Formats: sequence, C-alpha cells, structure tokens
Amino acid sequence: MLVQVMLNDHVQAPFLVDTGASGISIPTTSCGASASASTPTRAHLGADRRGHRRRADDRARVGAGGRGTGGAAHGPRELVDEVGLLGGSFFNNFVYQVDAAEGVITLRTNESVRGGLAEAQWRERFRSARSELARLERYAEDQQEGSPRRAELEANLRGLQGVLDALDAEANGAEVPRSWRE
Repeated sequence: MLVQVMLNDHVQAPFLVDTGASGISIPTTSCGASASASTPTRAHLGADRRGHRRRADDRARVGAGGRGTGGAAHGPRELVDEVGLLGGSFFNNFVYQVDAAEGVITLRTNESVRGGLAEAQWRERFRSARSELARLERYAEDQQEGSPRRAELEANLRGLQGVLDALDAEANGAEVPRSWRE
C-alpha cells in the first residue's frame, strides 16, 4: 500500500507500507532531505541486498485522511531515493489495522511501546549500558594511577558515558518514562 507521510510536520512524501520491515527509509529526492559524506551510516541487510545507508533524524507522521487516526514516530531513519518505506520502527508504536481493500490503515497509540521498543527492551538497553560502564570503572580502578593502561580505560569510560548519554537523549525523544530506564 502506498501512503503519503508528513515528514517533520511540513513535507509530504510517498511511502510504501511494509510492516515486516525493521525501520523507516526516507525518500531523499521527494522530500528534500540530503545526505553528505558526514551523514552517519548504518549497516543494512535487506531481502535484495546488503550495504550501508545514510541516516537522518526526522519525524514521520501518517495523516488521518478522513478515517482512522494519525500517528507519529521519530528517531534515526535511513535515507533512500524516490519512494520511502514505512516499517516496524514506525508501526511498533501503534496497534494498527490494515484494510488493503479500502486502502485504510487505522492506528491507535500503543501505550506499551515508546520509540518502537517495549518497556523490557528499554530497560535492557539501559541495564546493559550501565553494566558495561560499571564493569569498566571497576577494572580501571585496579590499574595504577597515571599508567598508560588506566589513561586508555578512562578514555573508554568517557566514550561509554557518551553512549549512555546518547541513549538517554534517544529515550527523551521517544518520551520513554523514567521508570523504564531503571
């Protein structure tokens, strides 16, 4: 099914609905998004090919169109040419019903999901990041003060803290409750 999607609340673009796809791919040619050499990439494995795609941080919204409700999701999206793909990272935020004969998708907010992930998944992501940070902190404390190894571990600690900060920012963007981050 082909639907019109509103990006960042001001640009409409055509998207194919693929509830089995893992993410959202944004069409660069029709929505004016641009990717440069400095745009982050993500490994991609699709049914037809493997490679890397440029990523952007945009917001996608499917309009009501007279029947059903609208819905929105945001976060990193892959950038592709011409027609986008609306997949799981969007649909996981909703309880949805597809009526292909009528060309209607009905979306209701799934209160058990934020940013495409359930509470248990968010908790695991935070637990894993904090556990790795704590493990590395303990190991660094065992190293001699001023040693090259300790300096290296302290740099790694700063990097891991950055990862945790980025995860927290992602959770903020997805409106993840504080209780899901414990």
